[in-house]
Amino acid sequence: MPTQRYRDIVQGILAGALATFILSLLTLSKELIPQFELVTLLIGVARAILYDSGLPAPFAGWLWLFAIGGLWWGAWFAIIAPILPGRSFSIKGAAFGLVIGLAVIWTVMPLAAAGALGMELNLWQPLVTLLEHLIYGLSLGWIYGRLASQ
Repeated sequence: MPTQRYRDIVQGILAGALATFILSLLTLSKELIPQFELVTLLIGVARAILYDSGLPAPFAGWLWLFAIGGLWWGAWFAIIAPILPGRSFSIKGAAFGLVIGLAVIWTVMPLAAAGALGMELNLWQPLVTLLEHLIYGLSLGWIYGRLASQ
């Protein structure tokens, strides 16, 4: 019989995958909002790290997006949700999204040759990245809350 912690983590992974899908829909709307550069950043990181893997860079970037957003962040959200600020899972997700957005700005963007804080892409990129992760976190928290209430 699975433990409650195990069920929470599975629900977190499912919520993370769905929230990543929502963020992906926004990313694909680059014609409307050209500042969404998350997959482009991950493609740059994929080229740098997975150069010898033989995977095409766009595929590797999308694969990373879903692996990180669904598996990694979804599971971690489920684990630390009880200690995140806020009463609702949506607020907890927003806080979580802002923290991981800051982590991306400080770590992933320089790795992707986007410069410090992503400023070499454009001046709006750090704010757009925070907005993307806020949307992801809100979605993650809301979906997780719906799954946890069942």
